[in-house]
Amino acid sequence: MRLRHLNRSEYEQIRSLSHIAKNLYNQSLWTILDHYKRTGEYLTYCQMDKKMKQIPNLEGNINYRLLKAKVNQQILRKLDKNWKSFFRALKDYKSNSHKYSGQPKPHRFVEDSFYHLIYDYQAFQVRQGKAVLDENLSIGIPEMLHDKRIVQIEIIPTWKTFDVVCVYEDKQTYQSVPQSERTMSIDLGLDNLATCVTNGVCKPFIIDGKQLKAINQYYNKKLAHQKSILDKRTSQKWSNQLQSLTDKRNRKVRNYLHKASRLIVNSCLEQNISQVVIGNVSYSTNKINLGKKTNQNFVNLSIGQLVSILQYKLEQHDIQVTLVDESYTSLHRLPPS
Repeated sequence: MRLRHLNRSEYEQIRSLSHIAKNLYNQSLWTILDHYKRTGEYLTYCQMDKKMKQIPNLEGNINYRLLKAKVNQQILRKLDKNWKSFFRALKDYKSNSHKYSGQPKPHRFVEDSFYHLIYDYQAFQVRQGKAVLDENLSIGIPEMLHDKRIVQIEIIPTWKTFDVVCVYEDKQTYQSVPQSERTMSIDLGLDNLATCVTNGVCKPFIIDGKQLKAINQYYNKKLAHQKSILDKRTSQKWSNQLQSLTDKRNRKVRNYLHKASRLIVNSCLEQNISQVVIGNVSYSTNKINLGKKTNQNFVNLSIGQLVSILQYKLEQHDIQVTLVDESYTSLHRLPPS
């Protein structure tokens, strides 16, 4: 959700903290790269946590000491996770280079002026419907979360403002699907967002992707028009109007993806399907020859979002989710009509 109802002082404080977070991330990344080039060894999270407490920035200040310790640790953990992901991809590339468009590269420096701020439950307190992040800084919590135990708050920089994501404990009990041989395979695509086929459990069905495609086509058309106007009036590359257009597009996409995922999850629950196999997203985007225009649409459809949503919702019901090459799931095609 968008972070609202901040006074000027609170807004400037969050901007300052987010800027320091960016500096710490980039400084830590440079330290890791420099050490790796000199020694061939990777600095672990624990080593980095100790090291960054002592390294000053160009102004002579120590970035690590300008933020709460718990916030610093979250930044370093995220960086450590990114590097471990890179090493896994590099190892897999050596054995399965056909799955990649090129050799995986280390994560880049953050080019924006701001970076995420992540507060775990030990770094804030909840008082009267607000999360107190610092002595003079608090943010509102949605009323629907007032009776929940919030375990993490993430502040995400966007165009001239910030979004906030609250992670809370979910004590709701979910229907558990017993383990069996019942399997659903899902092919992801452009016009057909998800083609769902089971091993004889129920009739195959398709979730239409044309609506998502239309949302993106409209967005790209309006975006190009607004950018052309902006280019004539100013040297700025972005504006409040463009951000509003993008936010609206993202809300529509998220809403559609949640509805699509709910259809799939409900089908699995109704048929007691305990295993779901999803075609590999990176394989699909890299290998399907859609042409320049349609490939752009495909990438912009946020297929990765759908996979993440599906994994989260299905695993709530103890349904096993496996990501594989699309060539596997494509064996289960719809019969010709």
